[in-house]
Amino acid sequence: MALHLREQEMSLREQEMSLREQEMSLREQEMSLREQEMSLRDIAKRLVITTGTENGQHPSPATVMRMLREHDEHTTAMETTG
Repeated sequence: MALHLREQEMSLREQEMSLREQEMSLREQEMSLREQEMSLRDIAKRLVITTGTENGQHPSPATVMRMLREHDEHTTAMETTG
């Protein structure tokens, strides 16, 4: 029983790592497209979700906006503390 729970925990950790990697990849793509001064809608059309239940779909413009805002907030926090 304990072995089965450990396997499930490892699987969940692997899934979480995969999702983090995907989000980082999407953020890198977003930043590149943002530098080209593309609209949120155009950025969302170019990005494709590669894992999970929304595999193969495009994120919404609202999701793109949230991710860009989070990136800006993180960057600003790093600049003020560092």
